[in-house]
Amino acid sequence: MKYSKHSLSKIILFFFFAFLFNALHTQAFQEDLFLQIKSNLSKQTLTVRHKERLPHSPFLIRSSTNIELKESSSYSQLRSNSNFNDEKSLLPILAFSCISISYWYLLVLGAAASASGLPVPTWLPMVPSWPPLDSELVPVIEDSIHFFYIRDFLDYFSNSDYEIHSNTLRLVFFNFAEAWVFAFLPLLIIDKERLPLPVVLGTWLGALGLTNAFLAPYLAFRGGFSLIFDNSEDTADSSDLNKKNTFLSTIFGGIACTVVGFAFFQSVLVTSSHPEQWSELVNLIVTDRTYMAFAVDLVLFSVTQSYLLRQVSKEHQTLYDVPFIGLIAWLFTG
Repeated sequence: MKYSKHSLSKIILFFFFAFLFNALHTQAFQEDLFLQIKSNLSKQTLTVRHKERLPHSPFLIRSSTNIELKESSSYSQLRSNSNFNDEKSLLPILAFSCISISYWYLLVLGAAASASGLPVPTWLPMVPSWPPLDSELVPVIEDSIHFFYIRDFLDYFSNSDYEIHSNTLRLVFFNFAEAWVFAFLPLLIIDKERLPLPVVLGTWLGALGLTNAFLAPYLAFRGGFSLIFDNSEDTADSSDLNKKNTFLSTIFGGIACTVVGFAFFQSVLVTSSHPEQWSELVNLIVTDRTYMAFAVDLVLFSVTQSYLLRQVSKEHQTLYDVPFIGLIAWLFTG
C-alpha cells in the first residue's frame, strides 16, 4: 500500500503526539504510585515512633527500631531501583522540549522556515506568509477585538448599533482556547516546581497571546530547573488545598465558565441557523496556520492540564483528566 507524503506526515505526527501523551501519563502514574508508597511508609514510621514513648516497653523500643530500619531500607531501595528523581524530571523535560521546538518551528515560524529553504511538511499551510500580509492577519485581529466577548457585552448594554460577527464559530473557537489557557494561572502559581512568580505571570500573559509558544517552553524550563536545583517540596506531606488561593481560583474558574458557556450558547444558535459555518471553520483550520495552532493548542492543553493536576493534587481524581472540565472542577474544589 502506498501513502502520499501528506498521509505519511499525518501518521508520523499522530504517533509523535501519542508517544508524548503516553509518556507524560505513564510518568504521572509512576509518581502517584511512588508518593502513595512514601506516604504509607511515613505514616508507619510516625506510628512506631509514637509507641517508642511508652514507658517500660523495651520490646516495643527494639521492635520499633527494627521496623523503622526496615522501612527506611525499603524506601531507599525503592528510590534506587526506580531512579525516580531522574525519570520524573527527564521525561517531561524531553516531552515539552520536543513540543516547544515543533510548535515554534512549524506553527510559529513555518512560513519563515520555508522561505529560508528549510524543510517543512507539505500539509503545513503557508498562511500567514513571511512576511505576513495585512489581509492574512484580518481574522485573528477581528477575533482578538472580541476577546472574551467583552466588546460584545459593552455594545449590547450601550444600545449601540453593532453588526454580529461574520463568523460566530470562529469566535467561539478562539475564545474557548483563550478561556482555557486563562484558567491555568491559579494552577501554575501553586505548582511546587514553578519558576519565580514574575516568570509565571510573564508566561501566562504571553500564553494569552501565543498560547503554547510560551506555555510549552516554560514547562520544559521548569522541569530543567527542578532537575538541577531540586526546588520541589515534599508533595507527600502537603496538600494543594492548603496552598491554593480559593478566592483567586473561584474568580478565574467563574470567568472561564462564563466565557465558555456563552460561546457554547452561540455555537448552538449558529449550528441551527448557519450550519455552513462549521465547514468554513474546518477549512480555516487546515488553510491558516494560526487557527491550526489553536486546534493543536486544545490537544496540548489537555495533556498539560492532566500533567500539572497530577503534580499538585495529593489525591488525583479521574475527573481531572477530562479536558477543560477537569481544570474547572479543580478550581472550584475546596
